[in-house]
This record gives sequence, C-alpha cells and structure tokens, in this order.
Amino acid sequence: MENKVKTKISGTSSIRVISGRWRGKKIEFYPADGLRPTGDRLRETLFNWLQYDIEGAHCLDLFAGSGALGFEAASRGAELVVMVDLNAATVRQLQKQTASLETERIIIWQGSAEAYLDKFQHQFDLVFLDPPFDSELMAQTLEALERSDNVDEATKIYIEYPKQAVPVLPDGWSFERQKTAGDVGYGLLVLS
Repeated sequence: MENKVKTKISGTSSIRVISGRWRGKKIEFYPADGLRPTGDRLRETLFNWLQYDIEGAHCLDLFAGSGALGFEAASRGAELVVMVDLNAATVRQLQKQTASLETERIIIWQGSAEAYLDKFQHQFDLVFLDPPFDSELMAQTLEALERSDNVDEATKIYIEYPKQAVPVLPDGWSFERQKTAGDVGYGLLVLS
C-alpha cells in the first residue's frame, strides 16, 4: 500500500498534512491494531474530489485513528471537524496534536462510532468512515448513519474498505465516485 508512515524509536509514527494551512506539518500517532492511516495518494485524490465542498464544511471523522483525514480537512478550511475514536491512547494523541496546532476547529470524542451517532445529532456535510478492515464495523456504522439525523441528501460520505469486500450500501445510497489503489477500495457515497 502507498501509506508512507515514518516510525520513530519512541513508538510513535507520523504522517504529514498534504495541503492547506498546516501543509507539511508532521502529525504523530500511536500505532494500534487495525490502524491504517490513509496514504498520501488516497488523501490527495479524496481532497481533489472534495475541493469545492471542504471550505466551511462540518466534518465527522469516525474511526479517526491517526487523524490523517480530519487534520487534512481542517487544514484545507473545514469549519468544524469532530474526530471519534474508541482507543484512549489514540484519543490522547489526537488531543495532543490538536493542541499543538492551536485550533478550535477540531473536537475529539472518545467512544465508539455507533455511540457517537446515537448520542449526538448534528448535521454534517462530510463523513469519513475508515474502520479496521478485519471487523464488521463498516456495515454496523453505515446502518447507524442511516438511522441518525447526522446525514441527509447533501452529505458526502467517504469510505475505505478491502478491495475484495465492497460494502453493501443502505437502500437509496450510491457511489458518486469509486476507485481502488492496491488492496484498498475507496469512494464517496451520496444519499438519493
């Protein structure tokens, strides 16, 4: 895969923000089981797709992990980015990185994606959904998104999944764009 992740002796790894306000800024994260930071090439493609949608957007980064997608969105002008992750060490690292950026655009929430969607009702313009590949979380989270009031017909939902396992989408949802890179499938979903 094209993920260019640098590992430090201290046990943290890092990625760089590609573009925007924090272009070139190193973001450190702790490797965890199932964590696959979205690589540079995929992020570049995604944010090219979203170039007219990101400025001023409200974004929800479920399964935030390294924060690659959320930090990139905030760097490129999103007004609000909510990052959700269950892992306490990951959340602490996301908070540390957010503090170093001196921004109030990013909110970090610890808990499961499904719990967040059940608890909070906020209309998001963009949702990033990249759960661990070896889990059933994609299907569960798509169902939770469908039940929630966090998305509507104007929301775009980015998903990453194993190339051989294209997820079954809820009724009325479709791919607006879809590509593969290596073993990864990815695309933008819209509700019709």
